[in-house]
Amino acid sequence: MEKTALILAHFNVTPQRAEDIFALFGSDEEFFGEFRSDKNAEKILGDKKYREICPAASEDGFSRLKAFYRASGTEVITEFDEDFPSELSESSEAYALFANGNKSLLKEKSFAVVGTRTISGYGRQAAAFFGSGLSESGVILVGSGSEGAEYSAISAAKSGGIVLCLPNGLGRLTNTQRTLISGCENRLLLSLFAHSTPQMGYNFMINNRLIARLCCGMLLVEAQEGSGAVYTVECGMEFGKEVFALPGEIFSNQSAVPNRLIKELKAGPVTEISDILEKLNVKYKGVVGLSAKNLDGLSDAEKKIIEAIRAGAKRFNDMVEFTGMSVSEVAALLPIMELMDYVRKDGTGEYRVSV
Repeated sequence: MEKTALILAHFNVTPQRAEDIFALFGSDEEFFGEFRSDKNAEKILGDKKYREICPAASEDGFSRLKAFYRASGTEVITEFDEDFPSELSESSEAYALFANGNKSLLKEKSFAVVGTRTISGYGRQAAAFFGSGLSESGVILVGSGSEGAEYSAISAAKSGGIVLCLPNGLGRLTNTQRTLISGCENRLLLSLFAHSTPQMGYNFMINNRLIARLCCGMLLVEAQEGSGAVYTVECGMEFGKEVFALPGEIFSNQSAVPNRLIKELKAGPVTEISDILEKLNVKYKGVVGLSAKNLDGLSDAEKKIIEAIRAGAKRFNDMVEFTGMSVSEVAALLPIMELMDYVRKDGTGEYRVSV
């Protein structure tokens, strides 16, 4: 009932009510032929939603919606499609996804870096470090891209592959979301919400569960009790995903939850990328850390530049600001580091760590 599912999703019919409609009609043909006169359908959906759907409950109505989404570059993946994620088909929480971008990323191993929006400098640097390292090792970063930890991690992973799960329709992208996907070719936008749906409070909780369903594990960078990031982690635990936490200062409220989860043995502590990749059974392809053997020959200034790039400062001016070094110092070191193949400059003007 792929056609029926698209129509119901377009009108934001909840999963439970959609499943009741699927059971009531059994096929697209029956839905198109009987929906507009079926009192049971009206009872399931409620009078208002039923009347909204009636004009679209036909082959012509479906064709118009299909053309609309095709024109917007959006594909509606339903539970009746082979591309629908198995993590969702095994639950009763979703029957359709609105997608724009590279669908094949849904079949790749993905990981979420989550945390508070009011992130500290330490948390921002750590999120970018882990996001970049995971991406360099072929792991897809999945998240909402919200300000804070998620934004920092996904920004640092844009050279790899990213999946953005949005708490709004794909036709209502925010400026932050547009900035995040700018220049990223290997990406996929996903939403459980119809094209023109704005961000609303409850959407975030639904979206957090989607992220927890799709990822194979997650890292909590910083968070206070009761935050959305904590809810995402709780969902991850509920779904049996690998959960990690970044150790932080014992006097910091931002680190209260990560430290508690580590203490209670509910999350594994991480201090380097390999802590995560070993659990995911993924071989590390980037720099293990600034103490790595293959960086022993670098000066402290060169190590600062490596650290800056790993933290997301991939352009020349950003490196100067991040390291606190002078323009002339950075300008003198970069060509030498390129010659030694420690860093490489791509076609966009950004530098990548190549060791």
